[in-house]
Amino acid sequence: MFILTQQSGNVSETVAKFRNLLRYTETPSTRTLRQWLSCKFAELLLRGVCSSTYQKYDITSEKTSTAQRQTLPFRYSATRFVPDNLYSEAVLMLLISEHIASQEVILNRPSEASDARIMQSFNNTSAVYDLMAIALTRTGCYSFLSKTLEKSLKFSYGEFHIWYQFALSLISARKYYRGYMVLRECLRLKPTKLPIFFLTTSLCLGQLGLIEDGLELACQAVEIATSQNDPIMCARAHLMLGWGCSLLARKCRIMDKKRQLQSQAISEYKKSTQLDFDDYLAWYHLSVELATQRQLDEALVACQNSLRLMPTHTNTLCLLALLHTAGGKRLDQASKVLRVGLADRPNDFRLLFLLAKVDTIRLNYKAGLLVYRRLLEVWRDMFAPESNTGFMERMNGSHDLSSAVMTTSDDIVPINAITTVVPTAETDQESSLPTGLCGNNNHLLNALANLSNGLIGQSNASISPVPRSPSRSSNACTVSPPLQIQAKIYHGLVFYSTVYQRGCLAEKQGLLTKARSIYESVIAIDSTHLAAHLSLADLLRQTNQAALAERVVRNAMDIDPTSCQVWHLLAEILALPSASEPASDTAVTKALFNAMDLEQTEPLEPFYQLHIGIQCH
Repeated sequence: MFILTQQSGNVSETVAKFRNLLRYTETPSTRTLRQWLSCKFAELLLRGVCSSTYQKYDITSEKTSTAQRQTLPFRYSATRFVPDNLYSEAVLMLLISEHIASQEVILNRPSEASDARIMQSFNNTSAVYDLMAIALTRTGCYSFLSKTLEKSLKFSYGEFHIWYQFALSLISARKYYRGYMVLRECLRLKPTKLPIFFLTTSLCLGQLGLIEDGLELACQAVEIATSQNDPIMCARAHLMLGWGCSLLARKCRIMDKKRQLQSQAISEYKKSTQLDFDDYLAWYHLSVELATQRQLDEALVACQNSLRLMPTHTNTLCLLALLHTAGGKRLDQASKVLRVGLADRPNDFRLLFLLAKVDTIRLNYKAGLLVYRRLLEVWRDMFAPESNTGFMERMNGSHDLSSAVMTTSDDIVPINAITTVVPTAETDQESSLPTGLCGNNNHLLNALANLSNGLIGQSNASISPVPRSPSRSSNACTVSPPLQIQAKIYHGLVFYSTVYQRGCLAEKQGLLTKARSIYESVIAIDSTHLAAHLSLADLLRQTNQAALAERVVRNAMDIDPTSCQVWHLLAEILALPSASEPASDTAVTKALFNAMDLEQTEPLEPFYQLHIGIQCH
């Protein structure tokens, strides 16, 4: 009857009939029917019902006469849990169906896969998990999905589809290493499936830092794609291999090996562009690698090809702007490029940051300050503490699953795990802080004062206590807005780039010992931080510690041998009379000539700081 009602187009009546049937008490003889009904009802909710037209189940409608109650079978009480929204009801139905199906499925399946009963039980269970993946993916509850799919592995040995769904759920829940291990099992099940190779390689290179494993997988992908004679897949495999070579070259400290890896990366990128001329990512990566080696003319051509294929790609726009800033020659063109990009994406952080630096050098500090204020306004609108879910709603949609079944601490990833927090500031016109927080500025000032003095461990004492409600345990984790904004500022100030700025400020104030300690801390956190190496070497040069300064500046040269600042500082250190082994005039002159030559192509920011990588979905 309800199938005919559904085919007639009356979805509301069909939903009512499903609800009416599912309220009958379950018996051993109706378990299979109940599993089928709950699965079909969830499918109807996901495919045929809109969230805006969804109507919650009305308990008051369940009123029957005494005579009718005597003739009807026993039903579940209406005072039990009632879902509040579409996805809660769909997931509840799927959990019921999954519970019954997982008990019906045969755990020890024989090798004869032709048994219809065996395959039917497994297919029914697999269909439930597929619908569960659809429902939970729409709400962003990836951690709950991964926990649900993990239970299916006990009867899914050798089933690629289930393992692949489990891997994707782990990756979406930011459990990258477990996802990597599950993808390894997927590769064992299907060793010639190239998308799995690409996803695993992207995970190794982009998230886990397993560059050697990523290179090995990329090489295998190149061999498989070549044997399959698929030019598009082969181009993507070469792009992955070039990405791994670029990352390995950036971490390498042996100059000969570094040049070899850079040449190999360029070769792989060129092969990728030849096999797939319309891949803008291949042109972008080729342009970045050429620009890193200061082959600016070829890099500009490759960058223009990438922009022609994808004009709105933010990283390519930043690269084109940096190419225009090389040697400080075309700052006006760089500003125009960035403003064109901001016309389409006015709230892009990377474009705004780079535009602020360009305008500061091109015009004056006031022009750069205006852009920084605009950046703070964007931060305020996106990450304001008075809106706890505003950003997550923009990114992942509405998270309105309020049922106890759906509640899990890992469903929504904290904001500070996916973005860099930037502290707010007040402009001349208006304050970026909410008016309700004005009375809590003392806590803010104390926290900022402690952090500026280096008392990071003591800053927690200045944070206002968390109010806890003694009546309701569900509010025990409620955080007040003052604490939220203090925590965001705290996380921003302990970021290593901000710590480096504190070191520069201490050096300007004449606190050289404190500045040196901060620079060394930044280098310990990020050994590739070029600015910290240069500042530490210059500070050691000022204190006549020439030998130690030379060692630090040569470490900086291993990071970026194309930086004119590194060569200029090396020349100054070698010319010091306090050096343990004073260099000849030829060595100093050679360093100065290298600095002058590289200064002609020096960008506003190092090219190697541009983001590279391919996110496979």
